[in-house]
Amino acid sequence: MSVDLGGLPDSWSWVSLQEVLSEPLVNGRSVKTMEGGFPVLRLTAIKDGKIDIGESKEGEWSAEQAAPFLVRQGDFLLSRGNGSKRLVGRGGLVGDVGNPIAFPDTMIRVRPSDELVSASYFRLLWDSPVVRRQIEDQVRTTAGIYKVNQAILERVALPLPPLAEQYRIVEAVEEQLSRLDQATASVAAAQARASLLAETLAERAVRGLVGVSSHPDPSVPLDEIRAATSARAGKRWKPTDPIKLADMKVPEGWTLASLGDLAWGNGYGTSVKCNYEGTGAAVLRIPNVQGGFIETSDMKYALDASLDLSEYYVRKGDILFVRTNGSPALIGRAGVVEREMELAFASYLIRFRVNLDFVEPWWIQLVTRTRAWRRHIERVAASSAGQYNLNAKRLAELPVPFPPLSVQREILDCVNSEIPWISRLQDVSNTVVKRSDSLRARILDRAFQGGLVQQHPADESASALLARITADRAARPKPRRTRRAADRAAADRAPRALASQTAMTDPAPEPTAVPAFAVQQEFEL
Repeated sequence: MSVDLGGLPDSWSWVSLQEVLSEPLVNGRSVKTMEGGFPVLRLTAIKDGKIDIGESKEGEWSAEQAAPFLVRQGDFLLSRGNGSKRLVGRGGLVGDVGNPIAFPDTMIRVRPSDELVSASYFRLLWDSPVVRRQIEDQVRTTAGIYKVNQAILERVALPLPPLAEQYRIVEAVEEQLSRLDQATASVAAAQARASLLAETLAERAVRGLVGVSSHPDPSVPLDEIRAATSARAGKRWKPTDPIKLADMKVPEGWTLASLGDLAWGNGYGTSVKCNYEGTGAAVLRIPNVQGGFIETSDMKYALDASLDLSEYYVRKGDILFVRTNGSPALIGRAGVVEREMELAFASYLIRFRVNLDFVEPWWIQLVTRTRAWRRHIERVAASSAGQYNLNAKRLAELPVPFPPLSVQREILDCVNSEIPWISRLQDVSNTVVKRSDSLRARILDRAFQGGLVQQHPADESASALLARITADRAARPKPRRTRRAADRAAADRAPRALASQTAMTDPAPEPTAVPAFAVQQEFEL
């Protein structure tokens, strides 16, 4: 191989993924859901380097149709696409399968040869920085979805130690990671508590149980709100009846309106191509919507500096919603624009411009964090090729309970006074998680550079193992063709034999006259 990703011990070799496969890579098949059909995995079955067989659905196909896509113990399944570059190409090892089950078109099946590579070693290696760097450098993006194909995967270079050393590496890595995982689990529990506290605070606030004034201003009738929003929006605006959410309770004296009733404008962002080196307008993306705010430290810019993107510029009070993502938990995440900015927003976001005479944008952001809203959004977000999607219509029909403007501000002040200590807990937890991820990467880096366990001179080197396996495969007798295959081959030969016999018995045709103007045609090779 021409790839050189660093030095390795003498007994190791760099090999391509293609060189260690027992069978070619296989893409899954797209299957519609059908009750009573043959079971097929969901993309969400890939979890922490393993495949959760319970994450499945029943597909519209027969057992015979699913047969080429069945998974077996030791298979490695990986994701073909994701909205996050960090997740595309991630995979999991199949354990005990039990009842037959197939894999979908959102996955690629990898079957490494157990003569060359241990399944557990491959699972850990695939999650290592040396593999992730190669995949993330080669993935392609289409409409915000990062994708990987078989050609890219086959070229991924893998550090291959002797087979015996692979088992020693797995044992050492798992011992190190088990201690790290225990610490990470404690941090995850702290993060969950912080998130629950924030969610509970939002829930109580939206139910009028936090900081409600004893003498609130009168609520505004819905008809008055709609008339004012319509006057601001223009003729094309139409009222939207709010849908009913079972868990949403509206306090007495509050108004219930749809997000569409409160917004005089909404729309999708620009699909212009951007990168960090672009010379055009700055464009907000999904990563810029963080914690309810618009974060501008990580910006990309339009490649075409001549494009006028002013119609997509955000204004103070705008709310940007995430409309597409590989994680349903991030769909509908909202961020409030706090100041005037000459920044456009991308098509993966939806902008709502609310009527500030009746509602604070931060109040709507608070409502979006309640359980009723989150459950509904995650339920209605359609999934396509592993991506969950919302549209402006779905968002516009969601209900927003709200008190008079003065009470909204009072409640928001109380919430904001409680948020800082919850945020500090979340920040500390996030810092620990980042350090844990960094330590995990260093452990894997060291393991797959040959620095975690000692090499044994008695081990058969990877190059010798490859040569021996290659020779063994070449010496094996080729499988005999089945009668059906032989009959098909004979049928294919029959027309050629007939044509040859005809050519021998028929007289040669008269030569064709040369045209007055001869043109040599060129074809792409």
